[in-house]
Amino acid sequence: MRIQPANLEIATASQWTIYLAIPIPMELGCFVKFYYPSDLVFDFETITAQGFFKPPVGDELRPDNWI
Repeated sequence: MRIQPANLEIATASQWTIYLAIPIPMELGCFVKFYYPSDLVFDFETITAQGFFKPPVGDELRPDNWI
């Protein structure tokens, strides 16, 4: 797993990209769950997925796809 912020300056808005490459076989129905500190304040905008997690249309996961 690699996390890459677009802006490294502290207290500045940034886009974060999380790359997940795992050597574990995954099948339909598998999922990934992210946890973050409850005191972390952020505006969640989008999840873009590729590969196994890519939705049938486009590459953006909508809230109804998050579960």
